[in-house]
Amino acid sequence: MGGCRQNFADTAGLAAIVAHADGRLSFVSTEARLLLGRQGRAPRHWNDTVLSVADSGALASLCRRVRQGGRDQVHVMDLHGGQRIEARLRAMTGPGRVLALFVDITHQARLKSDIVQLRADNQAWAQELQHRVRNTLHVLSAMMYFESAPHGPVFEQVHGRILAMAQAHDTLVVRDGIAMIDLIACIRSLHAMACAAANIAETDLPLILEAASELAAPSIDVAVPIALIVHEVFSAAAKRAGDGVGRSLRVELGQQSGRMRLALSGLCAGEDCLNLRLVTLLAQQLRAELRTEPCGEISLEFSP
Repeated sequence: MGGCRQNFADTAGLAAIVAHADGRLSFVSTEARLLLGRQGRAPRHWNDTVLSVADSGALASLCRRVRQGGRDQVHVMDLHGGQRIEARLRAMTGPGRVLALFVDITHQARLKSDIVQLRADNQAWAQELQHRVRNTLHVLSAMMYFESAPHGPVFEQVHGRILAMAQAHDTLVVRDGIAMIDLIACIRSLHAMACAAANIAETDLPLILEAASELAAPSIDVAVPIALIVHEVFSAAAKRAGDGVGRSLRVELGQQSGRMRLALSGLCAGEDCLNLRLVTLLAQQLRAELRTEPCGEISLEFSP
């Protein structure tokens, strides 16, 4: 049987060793001998290999654990020259025997390390880009006040839209190099901003926000048009509230089959100063299904 195992392991190119309860290594394939043997000879026990004292002790301890519990164990070791080896230990039939297979994972480990570093670099670049875009929008907003006077309705509309885009970036987070926004936080911030711009208290235009328990965070490409649409609705409603027309805003966020649904109600699109042409253009940019009712709900369905 030993010869059969040896021939099979050598044919398959496996670095295999059979460890016994007394510490002996009775079967060592050619690949294992070349990998772990001292001066090319087959090791007789773990301390007779090229492994460090710590790794030899760890393998002996894991072999005992396999014998006692019958569960497979894995141990990763670093050899001289930067080679990384993974030992997979499995119980065999027979008293106290454990099969140890050694796999060279140097390439996989380096590839994994490169991927981790690449993700970290992407994360840093995305955060830096988001930070610069946000600052640029705020600077542009401030420069408009210095360069434009007096401030008419058109100015306030354009200024508010710039701030809405900046607000989307203010609630942005970067995960695995992908920029996404916290849509709920963005909507609450846009509500507060619209009330402040209209010089009304937030209680004069109550916001009722209902969101699904598990809601995907949209990417920044989706978030900016959504923020602009919400801003148009909120600013128009805030203007009406400032004129003494009391009302409340209801926002519903849901998700089903990979599609997100945003519904806004409390604004009479047929009477209030809502720029439906801009909302329609933004919905087209999102490839969203837009539904509007003259004095009812405005809803969009889109992919986050």
